[in-house]
Formats: sequence, structure tokens, C-alpha cells
Amino acid sequence: MTASSEGRAYFDTSFLAKCYLLEDGSAEVRRQAEELRPICCSRFGRVELAAAIQRARRERRITDGARVAILAQWRSDDESELWEWLPISEAVQDEARRRLLELPNDLPLRASDAIHLATARLNGFDDFWSADVKQLAAAAHFGLEGRRV
Repeated sequence: MTASSEGRAYFDTSFLAKCYLLEDGSAEVRRQAEELRPICCSRFGRVELAAAIQRARRERRITDGARVAILAQWRSDDESELWEWLPISEAVQDEARRRLLELPNDLPLRASDAIHLATARLNGFDDFWSADVKQLAAAAHFGLEGRRV
């Protein structure tokens, strides 16, 4: 169903968050994650995922007890190497900067989104899994095919 690097798939943080938080599309993303293992993401995604979990708690979408359970599951998933966290090398940063500067004016993209796209590109991925419309729209400019469930 998908082309990926060495049997791996790249998920951005919007997809990773759906693996831990109950959001629209969570069940579909979890099914996709089961099929595509292992899942790769930029190390920056770890920070974004922590922020997403904290935001869910702050906005009272999850309880403190649910947060503890989510963090325990995340720790377990990390220990079992479910996620492969890819480095943000100087080459990734340069690629993100270069591609950002080449984007058309009508395609706004955050720096963090460019880091994800550049990480996927430079690690040999063809597909980029995301729920973020701006990242999906920019994927082709990074030589990637944007995918969603």
C-alpha cells in the first residue's frame, strides 16, 4: 500500500498523537501504525508529542490519570522500539531551510513542519503520513507523497 524506506513508515507528530490521544481518526491511524511498523519520526516529534499530551491535559480533554497511563504506554512503546526517532542533523536543517525558501508564497509552512518533511526526505522515505493539511500540501515540494487515512 505504501512506499517507505526499508519497510519503515514516517509519521509526523499529528499522527503520533492520534496513537495516544482519542481524536478524530485515531482508530484509523492506530490500525495504519500496526500495518506499517516500525514507525519513524524526527526527534523533534518527541518534543511535539509531549506538548500535545500536556495541551490535552491543560484543555481537560484527558484526566491526570489518563495522562499517567498515556506516558506509561509511550515509555513502553519507546522501550519496545515501536518508534524510531530520527536525528535532526545539519543536513536536515539545511534541507528544511532550502525547501522553505523555495515554497510558493501561497503555501505557508512552519519551521517544525519543514523539519519533519526534510527528515523524511533525507532518510529515504517516499511517503509522509500526516493529518496536517499544510504539511500534506507541502509534501510534494519536498519530493514526498503526502498520505492520510
